[in-house]
Amino acid sequence: MGDKFLFANSEKEDADVCIFGMPFDSTTSFKPGTRLGPRAIRDASYNLEFYSMALERNIRDIKIFDAGDTGFYTNPQHAISEISEQTRELLKSDKFIVGLGGEHTVSYGIAHAMKEIYKDVAVIQFDAHADLRTVYDFEKFSHACVMNLIGNDIGFENIYQFGIRSGEEEELKFAEKTNFFPLHKYDTAQILEILDELNIDKKVYLTIDIDVLDPAYAPGVGTPEPGGITSNEMFKILNSLKKFDIVGFDVVEVNPMVDMSGITAMLAAKIIREGILNFR
Repeated sequence: MGDKFLFANSEKEDADVCIFGMPFDSTTSFKPGTRLGPRAIRDASYNLEFYSMALERNIRDIKIFDAGDTGFYTNPQHAISEISEQTRELLKSDKFIVGLGGEHTVSYGIAHAMKEIYKDVAVIQFDAHADLRTVYDFEKFSHACVMNLIGNDIGFENIYQFGIRSGEEEELKFAEKTNFFPLHKYDTAQILEILDELNIDKKVYLTIDIDVLDPAYAPGVGTPEPGGITSNEMFKILNSLKKFDIVGFDVVEVNPMVDMSGITAMLAAKIIREGILNFR
């Protein structure tokens, strides 16, 4: 289709929103291929309308720049370092960040830079998996450890985890340090109530692992987990998040190699459109 996200209609200097891809998947062991996610999401965006019926807003009215992709690395620390550098540069220019994954490890690069810039930051995570392991396949810089890495940076009390429905026993005991709302205890209606009552008085980064959705809606993921939320519920959640001071978000773990008919990439593209319209 194109090298840019459909809605990227501005140059960097003038833009309010900056999109960039993070084509990394070297620690994924089950179904690799999320490195191709940024391209698939951009291609899918060309099937979207500019106008959101639900929000009654046109994304043409927002100045958006697509910075392309970070470099491709097989070493996670190298990938994280470049992502952090890209994030720092954009934040210093007062840009709202939208990251396209890539496996979930990439979110640590963004969160790490946000901590440096804002000092006091919270992270809201929507995910099927807790991602709180200290090591996975002998690697601590891993998609299965990303929230542990972020928690060590920003403080686990500043992490809010929703939609989780899978994790190791020791990992879930560790989740007691975070604000943990697993899906078997908190359905979508309860999540919306929690978000309505929640007060976070700091900058917020939102990370959305696309596998938070049920595989019926998002089959093209690295680690599918049955029993997730619906796409319509995801859009309601996005709308409920606009009360927070969100300075950026990502959508990660889209895997085009197992994405039947491209429906997961299409969903990710629409989440990005609705996210931008909700938060800017």
